[in-house]
Amino acid sequence: MMVNPAIQMLNKLRPLQNNNLVNLLQNSKNPQLFMQTMINQNPQIMGLINQYGNGDPQTAFYEYARIMGVDPNQILSMLENYK
Repeated sequence: MMVNPAIQMLNKLRPLQNNNLVNLLQNSKNPQLFMQTMINQNPQIMGLINQYGNGDPQTAFYEYARIMGVDPNQILSMLENYK
């Protein structure tokens, strides 16, 4: 079975639990608002969202994953496990 390269990269970055951003997100009362604020404050992320998703973060995520040959559901599953 071929291992998803994005999964390999995330596994190398395993200490997501210790990441300040992840901690802030987990402790946020409104995680969606928190993420939207973070996206709005980062012009590079906004550029990618506009380029690949016409302003919609979810569409951009799935489109970019498709282009990169990555299964987005694997990424989402890994992120879900960090809760």
